[in-house]
Amino acid sequence: MSVDYRSLSAKATLGGVDDDYEYDYLLAQSQHVIADNERYYVSMMLKRNFRMINKEDKTIVKDADLSSQVKLSAGMCFYGDDEIFVVDNNDDKIVVCNRSDGSFVRDFVTSLNTPNGIASNDEGDIIVGELGDGGKQARCFDRDGNVKFTINSANSKAFSGVNYVSYDKANKRILITDAEGHAVHVFGSDATYLFSISEEGKEAGQLNVPAGTAVDHHGNILVCDGANNRVQVFDKDGKFVSIFASDDTFMFPFDVYVTPGNEVVVVDGSVMSGWSRLQVFQY
Repeated sequence: MSVDYRSLSAKATLGGVDDDYEYDYLLAQSQHVIADNERYYVSMMLKRNFRMINKEDKTIVKDADLSSQVKLSAGMCFYGDDEIFVVDNNDDKIVVCNRSDGSFVRDFVTSLNTPNGIASNDEGDIIVGELGDGGKQARCFDRDGNVKFTINSANSKAFSGVNYVSYDKANKRILITDAEGHAVHVFGSDATYLFSISEEGKEAGQLNVPAGTAVDHHGNILVCDGANNRVQVFDKDGKFVSIFASDDTFMFPFDVYVTPGNEVVVVDGSVMSGWSRLQVFQY
């Protein structure tokens, strides 16, 4: 089904370069976001936590206190009704947190290779994207931490790294972003290669350092096209549909998430200056 993403404008913006929140940015060094119908959960990488923000009044609910367990917080995903899994990019592991208050529960998988992205599927598995030398791959772990499969290439082309992963629940597919390879690869839930969005460039449908991905409730694939400062929309088969919103809506978008209530949440910003923001759209 077609959604006119080109005509959308943000219904809410949180954070940003001009936002001063008690002598600090509301969001800083944020490159990953997840959301439900009540809260936004945004990584605060150098603060080694994630920040929970109330949707209704846009106030901070709580910061997860992970400073003693995490060295650099990166990707997150919901797990069941009560937990959030967070990858520690610098300490090569996954930690499990309580969803209601962000408190540390346990370590899940250790000895990863510079993990950055994470997603869960309906079977209770976790898919982790790794960037490290000798481990540029996505691995799927079952609920006990056992490896079910590893994906390290697409159509016989080795990954340069796996920066982000997401899971398409409707079609039971895994989306893998290789930023250095300027590509998003789509696999079946059993790791079968399906297709790629992999033309490098600046024109419509081309990618330049892509980052986070998400799939909306109509099957459209949303891709953060980082270095092109835009989000692009493709259909379920990877065919270009449109640019998301206007040409100047985003500054290096890092991640995108679609909520159960048909909100699209995009985190973008500047790593160099430190500010980040969330823009929230409704379709």
